[in-house]
Amino acid sequence: MKFGLDVVAVDYWGDQDLKNKIEDLIVVKEKEVKTELDKAELIVSAAEDAFKEFSKIDGILVGSGLDDRPDLWDKLNNLAPVFGNTPTVIKEVRNVLNLFKGAKKKKISCPFTHLVSTLTEAKRIGKDINFPLVLKPLGGAGGVNIRIAYNIDELKSKYLEISQLTKNEQIYIQEFIEGQDVSSMVLSTGKESKILSINEQLIGLKEANSPSSFTYCGNVIPLDTTEEATQNINESSTKLAQLFELQGINGIDFVLKNGTPYLMEINPRFPGTFELVENIIETNLLKLHFDACLGNLPSKNLSYHKYGAKIVAFSAGNYTLPDLADLKDIYDIPFPGTVANKGSPICTVQIFGKNKKEVMEKALKIINDINAKCSE
Repeated sequence: MKFGLDVVAVDYWGDQDLKNKIEDLIVVKEKEVKTELDKAELIVSAAEDAFKEFSKIDGILVGSGLDDRPDLWDKLNNLAPVFGNTPTVIKEVRNVLNLFKGAKKKKISCPFTHLVSTLTEAKRIGKDINFPLVLKPLGGAGGVNIRIAYNIDELKSKYLEISQLTKNEQIYIQEFIEGQDVSSMVLSTGKESKILSINEQLIGLKEANSPSSFTYCGNVIPLDTTEEATQNINESSTKLAQLFELQGINGIDFVLKNGTPYLMEINPRFPGTFELVENIIETNLLKLHFDACLGNLPSKNLSYHKYGAKIVAFSAGNYTLPDLADLKDIYDIPFPGTVANKGSPICTVQIFGKNKKEVMEKALKIINDINAKCSE
């Protein structure tokens, strides 16, 4: 939905459909960059360039990629006001141990989690918790570099694998909660909050060629579950938003086990469900975000008008991609000739309909069409 703002966008990839919509777009991959900078630092460096090129920028909205870098949020805040959470809040909620400590005080269930710094410590913790165990890097998003260990030998190998991939020996060892992956979208003023949606998460979806069992592959909205589970997710999300004084629109991830939501993480910025929810509740979410940052929540309750599915299509092989722009209902479309290695994301499918079965069937058919076209 349009909001009447002039936009300068900084994006790492610069996909076809984004270039067609945004006139003032800075694509990080197309710039001559300093190779010693990581992806998050490159994005902020490009944002600094945008302020030199465009003189009248009044504020900043932050998407994914900077969740674990409050120092970079601080840099952005020095350029112009960030409409959303402060760097202090980012630091608080992205520290898993701090997050869980606060959540437990509010009677919110969390998996047992320990931060280890050595293989010896990891093995000691592994003996104190029942297998399987989940190993998570210190930062990251989308389920990248998360592993599961079913015994002490796998714990050793997975610990070494993650520490080598991330170049960091500090790793979270976490109790494995078996249940349904869900999330909520929360609108908050820092003092009050309103739940905009409760969502099913699609994690490790084989039909989408997911590269791992922990990879984020999309969502179905709304979540089909019991009234009790819905109420529990609502209550936990509201408590967390108020405890950490979240601002604007945020995403909160849970695993739902026997009606009880176990907190996994807070994504302190626009979550990946943004476009789906906006279409499903037929409301301009950007306006709600700005209003909440100014201390105002909508007076009326927002309701679902349809179902929606978002699925990330991952590459089934090593391909040089064809032009996918003629396929309907796909977004984040790469340019023809882009090289996609097996397991890397290609594009996103979004479908709306009357129920979960309808939207999933239609979305997966498009995934099959993408696979067929890429493998020709």
